Amino acid sequence: MRLGSALIGLCLFATIPAEAATPEAAGCESEAAPSHRIEYCTQALKSGRYGGADAAWFYRNRGSAYLIERRYDQAITDFDDAIRLKPDYAEAFNDRGNARVNQGHLEQGIADYDAALKLRPDYAPALINRGTAWSDLGQLDHAMADYDSAIRLQPGDAAAFNDRCWTLIKLKRFDAALADCNKGLSLSPNKLSILDSRGFAYLGAGDARRALADFEQVLATDPRVPTSLFGRSAALRLLGDASAADRDAAAARAVWPGVEVYLQKQAVLP
Repeated sequence: MRLGSALIGLCLFATIPAEAATPEAAGCESEAAPSHRIEYCTQALKSGRYGGADAAWFYRNRGSAYLIERRYDQAITDFDDAIRLKPDYAEAFNDRGNARVNQGHLEQGIADYDAALKLRPDYAPALINRGTAWSDLGQLDHAMADYDSAIRLQPGDAAAFNDRCWTLIKLKRFDAALADCNKGLSLSPNKLSILDSRGFAYLGAGDARRALADFEQVLATDPRVPTSLFGRSAALRLLGDASAADRDAAAARAVWPGVEVYLQKQAVLP
């Protein structure tokens, strides 16, 4: 699965339009901390020097920073302004979809992804994000179609293989899921989110020892990944170590109280 949060989609900042290149534009694009990007973008927007598509760029970048900070209402307001100023801004529709999905408004998010794809039918990030929203709605055939299209467009995108792997687990197609996770890992070796997904694929396939190895590899790097903690708990229980399984389950719930409910709803637990 995608690790660290329920955040859907990558927060990709737009590059500076040549005509808008200024110190505040550079900060709005490249400052590492989202809070600093917000400051620079705000300075530029308040300066009154930018309008039209240039202003839309600043609104989208500031919205992307708000999205990283989980300030979804403010992100949506900025994406609204970006779209108002540049109605053909497919990336802003995609980003607004991400914010809406993270608020739990999956259907509204899908509508935004639809709008992005109407403008750019070959926009793979919107296909991947829409696929994940469909998957979370239980519309697994729609999800698979979007992932298949994204992978045809970007066969080197490890995240697309990971997301399709996760949906294949939900479909109980464990051999195909393992093939996708392995392909993702060949493209992005040791990627924690893909190792986490593969662990659940091994669990579903009945290979608790390999599942355990994947979850332990994730947790060796980040011991607070709740899905891997709970996945390791499930693997340990299958292997007969109930006390260790109970400890991991408790640790997972301490990090994310809703982790068990989430994984049950995702239908990936054995």
